[in-house]
Amino acid sequence: MKKHGYCLTIFIGDIDKSLADSAQIYDPTAFLIDYDNCQNFIDFDLEHDTTIYTSLGDLPKDLTIAIKLLNLADEIIYCPPEHWSDRKIIDTVYPTSCLQGLTEDLLFTMPSDIKISNLNLRSKISDPINLVDKRVTDQAQLWVAGCSISHGDGVSSCQKYGYLISSELDMQCSFLTQSGSSIQWAADQILRSDIRAGDIVIWGMTTNERVPYVHDDKLMHVVNTNYTIEKNLEYILPKKTLLSENTFYQNIYAIDHVINFCEKAQAKLLIIGILTSPSTLRYLADKKQYHHYIHNQKFFNNQLRPCFKDLGTDNLHPGPQQHNLYKEFILNLI
Repeated sequence: MKKHGYCLTIFIGDIDKSLADSAQIYDPTAFLIDYDNCQNFIDFDLEHDTTIYTSLGDLPKDLTIAIKLLNLADEIIYCPPEHWSDRKIIDTVYPTSCLQGLTEDLLFTMPSDIKISNLNLRSKISDPINLVDKRVTDQAQLWVAGCSISHGDGVSSCQKYGYLISSELDMQCSFLTQSGSSIQWAADQILRSDIRAGDIVIWGMTTNERVPYVHDDKLMHVVNTNYTIEKNLEYILPKKTLLSENTFYQNIYAIDHVINFCEKAQAKLLIIGILTSPSTLRYLADKKQYHHYIHNQKFFNNQLRPCFKDLGTDNLHPGPQQHNLYKEFILNLI
């Protein structure tokens, strides 16, 4: 008890009628604390159990006053309105830039002896980088991770190399794949998946010059071609980021994390060099988990590009024959 043996309950929300209604349903004698009476109330000794209601919009801008008031409470009941008066929603990175975020931040930092009801911060966070697949059996299984080639762009679901290997080994398979995805994205998918002892993880390595980037709570797989299509992308994420030293080291550390994770989980990891960049290849060359697939090469736009055995229906990605070659290559390793 904080005020001479009497209990203080504080309802906090926004400057709308719903806050007063909630407080007075709970206690008909509940009253508002605002700019005019807050200091007197803080200094006043309670003479009986008391319920008050208030909001940051009712109190002085100096947040130390709000903090002093809230610290007097035995219980705080959070009553957020349907629509906040500042008409803002919580920003993921700067949550305290709006009334809701600032109010919740103050409540989150209250001493542990104050009971706080209705506060749920986790529900305010979105999940733009979700897992794209999950474990499908309690038996040992396959996992295939990677970009559009591993995803099977240009071929049917039963023609992609992961499915072919799964059928050949009579093992269930989960696909942690997505078109245009990066090394960092694939590593994150592997590290957050339910991979167990005896599983086989096949990671189709992609190029170094790709970045996963969250903007407006949506995931973008950023590659060079995005910049010719999305004109404002340079402002959001400068193109030089794709070829930066920082991106390179983020990628190789992500690979190291996966190698360590699979060793600890006692899962067999095969990193298959399908689209490995020269910079990444120099790092991976001596890793026992890495196996370089050698394509025929063609020189295009001042770069060496893989020449596939055949093309898929999109005339861009490898076709069924090339996927069958990937299957044979990987099966020999297994």
